[in-house]
Amino acid sequence: MNRKIILLTVFVILASVIFYIKGVISIEDDNSVVQESQIELVSVFKLKNSVLKTHKIKSSDYIVFDLEESQARSQGLLLVSNGKLELGSIYRKDLAKESFILSTDIANPEDDDYIYLSLGKDKIPYYYEVENSGVLEAIPLVVGDRVSFVATASSNLNIREQGYRDLGTLESRVIISNAKIIKVNRFESVDGGEIEGKKLSIIIALSSRDVLKLEMAQKISEVTLVPSNISNNYMFVGSSDIVDGIHGVRELRAGVDE
Repeated sequence: MNRKIILLTVFVILASVIFYIKGVISIEDDNSVVQESQIELVSVFKLKNSVLKTHKIKSSDYIVFDLEESQARSQGLLLVSNGKLELGSIYRKDLAKESFILSTDIANPEDDDYIYLSLGKDKIPYYYEVENSGVLEAIPLVVGDRVSFVATASSNLNIREQGYRDLGTLESRVIISNAKIIKVNRFESVDGGEIEGKKLSIIIALSSRDVLKLEMAQKISEVTLVPSNISNNYMFVGSSDIVDGIHGVRELRAGVDE
């Protein structure tokens, strides 16, 4: 009888120990699951290569990397969820390979220091309102694009004041090439409460000499803005190229009529 009681007691004790151990393990597992679920990851930008100050940001510069949210926020990293890598954004400073991009490392077009950072050496910002945007409507301009200015002028008169009276001396040529756009503004022109149409203005980086050249050109000639990739420094057209062509067509037609 005593032996049965002893065996029963041992069994109860062993069962209690087993259930206790399983309970402890279960609690530890639950705690580890809770702890793991509390670690939230966020996506940040990590550089694949070193980059230079004022250079335009390209998607090939970085990879998206997952990091603990607490660590990312404590370091001030730029998060993919609310980060703004806009078209035309530039770096505010040199950054080393495998660096994480901070929110303060990027300058966007609407930032106050963007224009200053975008200017190259010996360049100044110049505001230009586009009057004839026929080519530009087909090829919309964005920050970072390069543009050229074509002037149509006469060697004998000021066509801004006297018009196209002397067709024989008219010529069009590129006066400024490869100017960098650092800001684009699109707005609606309003006259007397009525909207006349959409307008375009840009801020470009020019040398002091180019500013003087463009100012002079706007006073004595007709100036047209074109994308640099469809022009070159030596592009030139004289009025004789057009007038002689028209005259030749007329002579040809006259010969056919006879």
